[in-house]
Amino acid sequence: MASVETIETGRTVNWIGFNEKLSRSLQGEYLKQFGHRNQNELSPEVIAFRDALDSFPVPIRVLYIDNGKPAESIHTLIQLDLSRPSSVEAEFLGVVPVNELDLSVLRDRFGIEAESAAELTPATYFDTAGRFITQVLPYAIGDAPDRYSNDLYEFLRSGFWDVIQAKFRKSVDYKAKYGVPSDPILPPSDLLTYRQIVTNVQTGEPPSVEDWQAMVSDIVLIPQVSEHVKRTFRIAKQLFIFSYFEYGFSVASQHYAFLALEAALQTRWTLTLPLPTPVEWGDGNRTEFQRLPMHKDLYKRWKFDRKMLINGKRFPYSTFELLRVLRKKGIITRWQGERIESAIHLRNELSHLEFATVTPAYAATLSVTAELINAMFDSVARES
Repeated sequence: MASVETIETGRTVNWIGFNEKLSRSLQGEYLKQFGHRNQNELSPEVIAFRDALDSFPVPIRVLYIDNGKPAESIHTLIQLDLSRPSSVEAEFLGVVPVNELDLSVLRDRFGIEAESAAELTPATYFDTAGRFITQVLPYAIGDAPDRYSNDLYEFLRSGFWDVIQAKFRKSVDYKAKYGVPSDPILPPSDLLTYRQIVTNVQTGEPPSVEDWQAMVSDIVLIPQVSEHVKRTFRIAKQLFIFSYFEYGFSVASQHYAFLALEAALQTRWTLTLPLPTPVEWGDGNRTEFQRLPMHKDLYKRWKFDRKMLINGKRFPYSTFELLRVLRKKGIITRWQGERIESAIHLRNELSHLEFATVTPAYAATLSVTAELINAMFDSVARES
């Protein structure tokens, strides 16, 4: 069909020109976002997105559907043929009243299976191989090319992102480049094998899995401890248990125990705040949180406003500032504070490794950490 069509919206649309403009708009939007960056500043994902947009224009097929409604009566059915990049082809199939819509046209020309025209609501269809995109839009795209290019760009950047990455992302297969073999797939009998060094002194036999679990089963947190602290500590216990099969999990268990302790400090400080929580900004403005804020959320704001005051006090931005405040409030003792400081130093060492530290499994680390967390929350009123 000719690329220049007079349509019932009262406009004459050059669909080849529309397709060319669509391509320029998509690539122009990319340049606005990323054009100021050099090639080596772009992630492989962004480069893949750029390459996908560079494949435009692609052949388009357009059908207008008149639903007979006063507001935006024309709907658009458009298919983009992504299997034929760098082609400006455009086919306009005219305007069809919705009650005269031939469902075979939907199936054969647009790949949409529908039992009635009523099913044709605004939507986007595509295949995971990235060969086509079919869209039903609640407006005449020929009358609103900028609107459509914006809508398409947002879809490509969000809903179609994974397809673009699978099709366009270029990466080095280092495994193939250096001939590195895959790890063997082990049967459960080999994978779930005892790999600790502890043995029963009397029998010389290793402990059972049940014995290993029993080492930490009584190490629990009290009800007042917040759920996200409990969740982190639960991971620490699970890592300890699975160190039965993988020696290195012992260190990861200690690391997570110290992460739970740090989270406990943040949460316990938050529970000292009143409701609503007054916050004063460096410019003199003031606001109130109706719910207790999270320490990490406040920290993000503090990074941009170092004069921020919480409940009239300086924001305790670091772990050691939190320790100072909680000690001043009598929530932790000096002795507890010193033990917590030691744990935080250990956490830092485990977080910034040049080589993988391997140590034996210490249930005592979990026990001491749980005791410190429970001591902090013991003074919190328990919900009935």
